[in-house]
Amino acid sequence: MKLILFLFFTIGTIQIKGQNLIDSVVFKVTYNSTYKLGQESSIKQDVQILEIGHEISKYYSHYDYEFQHTRDSLKKSGLNEMEMQQILYGEKGLNSGENYQVFKNYPDEGKLTYTYVIFNFPYLYEESMPAMRWNLVEGDTIIGGYNCKKAVCKLRGRTWTAWYTLDLPYSDGPWKLCGLPGLILEAKENEGIFTFSFAGIERCNAPMTFSHKNKYERCTPKQLQDAFSDYCKQGSSWVIRKATGLSVDMGTGEKSFTPCLIEHYE
Repeated sequence: MKLILFLFFTIGTIQIKGQNLIDSVVFKVTYNSTYKLGQESSIKQDVQILEIGHEISKYYSHYDYEFQHTRDSLKKSGLNEMEMQQILYGEKGLNSGENYQVFKNYPDEGKLTYTYVIFNFPYLYEESMPAMRWNLVEGDTIIGGYNCKKAVCKLRGRTWTAWYTLDLPYSDGPWKLCGLPGLILEAKENEGIFTFSFAGIERCNAPMTFSHKNKYERCTPKQLQDAFSDYCKQGSSWVIRKATGLSVDMGTGEKSFTPCLIEHYE
């Protein structure tokens, strides 16, 4: 881990500063999320945001947004590497969250854009919106004061149970989940590794932005999945090879783990 943190600051941060205005936000929905990065890992927690625009929606980690903003501010302040590491990763360090974004109906209607940063290397792929064949099943509950109905579907190797409300007629939800006649307020996959729980909603009038695409490495979903799996298994060796093109064997000192994939591309 110490080597990873050192490389984080010495290889050079890939800055993603340029922002494009792509829509305006009408509603902002907050979810509490739980997930596991690896089979051997403990459950992590995140606070994630769904921005619903007129045509496009954007989903991202609030923790990651705050982490990236703080990191960029610290780099500008002139602190040395050890001081920045202490603030970001020390005993009172920040929650880092998941460094991904999901844009639905972008760049065109029916398309989905997904970005993910592995260590410090940003990737991007575009695909068609997933065809989610929801089975509307019996079940009613109240979440956050909204009457909700139950639905179940399978998506790329995982079964999802969702609660959605007709009181908010937006066919959207956390992560890639969508396609129901109302907003998804809660979702859980069958193993309980990935969950999204409604935490609040507010009306907004704010810009929705997207970082310049030329800052990302274009890939396919399968290529991103493979890169993430390799990083989990190889750690610093993967980082050095990605940054320099050099193959370095870091030995057996690093702990590898088997990644938990939220979806599976063959």
